[in-house]
Amino acid sequence: MGGITGTVTNNWLANLQVLPPNSDRQEWLQARRQGISSTDIACISGLNPYRTIYDVFLEKLDLVEETPDNPRMRRGRRMEPVLAEDYEEATGFHVYSPGLLRNPDKPLAIATPDRLVIDTANPLDGGEPNHGLEIKTAGIRQAKRWGEPGTDDVPDEYLVQCQWCMAVTGLKRWDLIVSIAGEEPQIYELTRNDALIQQLYERAEKFWNQHVVPKIPPQVDESEAAAKMLSQFYTRADEDIIDSTPALDSLAAQLVRQKQFLQVAQDNVRYLENRIKATLGDHEGVVGEWGKATWKKTRGRTIFDEKRFMAERPDLAEQYKVTKPGSRVFRFAPKKEKGE
Repeated sequence: MGGITGTVTNNWLANLQVLPPNSDRQEWLQARRQGISSTDIACISGLNPYRTIYDVFLEKLDLVEETPDNPRMRRGRRMEPVLAEDYEEATGFHVYSPGLLRNPDKPLAIATPDRLVIDTANPLDGGEPNHGLEIKTAGIRQAKRWGEPGTDDVPDEYLVQCQWCMAVTGLKRWDLIVSIAGEEPQIYELTRNDALIQQLYERAEKFWNQHVVPKIPPQVDESEAAAKMLSQFYTRADEDIIDSTPALDSLAAQLVRQKQFLQVAQDNVRYLENRIKATLGDHEGVVGEWGKATWKKTRGRTIFDEKRFMAERPDLAEQYKVTKPGSRVFRFAPKKEKGE
């Protein structure tokens, strides 16, 4: 149910398939590191809300652990065959999982489509499929991002993902079925956009040639993802101090100013919060046209008295000691002006 399973053999598929469905997980991850997938291209384009260009960079260099499983991912996997069956019933088509595919003319372009779609009358050893299918689930908060069923009005990250799948397979159409908040599935239809696909190719090649091949990180921004990438990429700290450059002088001067602004802002926030709390006194909160402020007492909590345990049972505490690897810590110490 929910699509044809097992090995599907035809010349069209054999020309694209890198790995069949249900391949060894580690083998699949290794193959994915050799190209840009449909989920990767959305990240590189800055459209994926859960992964960034920095995550893709680290993954391609095998410098990060596989993303741990979570409830959202597990629900998506459980719903995939159900929604595939819903699609078959709604359209009369048959679908099957093709495994990991690669464009033979653009080997950087890879994808693992959720399903490929064939006519019920076509044998499995026939030619190319009619089109492809992506299967999604979404929460109620995401409902406003989806347009009218039957159109191509889908979230940008999924639009790009489907276009990339068409780039890999050469197909002209890609459907998308989604269940939002567990409601009746909706089906969308996207057509191939060669101009967009060309832009995505160029973006993928630029990322690959400028960052993955030479192992040079992408330009960083203010995000936590960028900070995490730097920590995971530059793990070795040689015990040397370099001389500053005009570029670093400029960055340091800007950082000094921003830290001064931040300190003033933090002081102002603390002052205003203290004034409000002083006015509240023993009251729990206040409501006004501007909103609401509360000053509640938290519940007491039970904690483990580690200091006492180590003092009274040092022999037992010693058995549970572990050494964690150190990490790099950034500290910024500007020169103090005379008189400070």
